[in-house]
Amino acid sequence: MRKMLTEVVYPLAQQDKKPAKKVTWRNMYQHVFKVDPLACLLCGKKLLFAGMNFGLNRKELMARHHDLACLRWR
Repeated sequence: MRKMLTEVVYPLAQQDKKPAKKVTWRNMYQHVFKVDPLACLLCGKKLLFAGMNFGLNRKELMARHHDLACLRWR
């Protein structure tokens, strides 16, 4: 046990501490899905996150956003 303390634990405790990277939901989303969740689908500019809607099924979501999605292809 003493050997482990002197060879492993003490040198680790004396190392310079690096600040941890800030982890945000946006960074995690980008890392997993390779898509920026705050990028506008139409122009690519950064969006401001204002909130989430829960409880809508896929049909309801598509109906709410169909007109906006169609603007992209006009």
